[in-house]
Amino acid sequence: MNASKKVRVLEKFIEARLGEMGYELVDISYSGKYARKMLELYCDRTDEDAITVGNCTEISKRLRSALEAESLLDDDCSLVVSSPGLDRVVKRPEDFMKFLGRRIRVSRPEGSGTKGVTGELKGYDDGNLTLVFEDGEEQVISREDYRLVRLIPEIEALKKKGKKKARSAKQ
Repeated sequence: MNASKKVRVLEKFIEARLGEMGYELVDISYSGKYARKMLELYCDRTDEDAITVGNCTEISKRLRSALEAESLLDDDCSLVVSSPGLDRVVKRPEDFMKFLGRRIRVSRPEGSGTKGVTGELKGYDDGNLTLVFEDGEEQVISREDYRLVRLIPEIEALKKKGKKKARSAKQ
């Protein structure tokens, strides 16, 4: 089985198991180029709580058993489970809908002449993105014109911390 077909089989199996556990698969990466194969999973919770190290450990243990029971994971393959991070990948239509109003970075395909653009995700329709830039200009980017979309981290705690320092300096 070639690598891309293997990833699709793994992805379908993993998504079903994660759903039963209350998690979702955000992204998957499988590499078998080196002496040791590696399956990397980026998972999140389906509720509004943040995923924890304990959650990743639970996912890893339960999935490894399930994957081995179905002979989907080779003995020499490492399984790594991580959170998607603050700059998570946005891939599925439901992800785009979930993150409407958030700032995103849209990476262009190689050879397009530009690296990418950043703006607020205003709309999503059948793979086409509507972005609003800081100057208020809107642009529709078709699915063929981007290769990767990531959230731009919004760290409210750091913003509040910075404001407290500014207030205390004025006193």
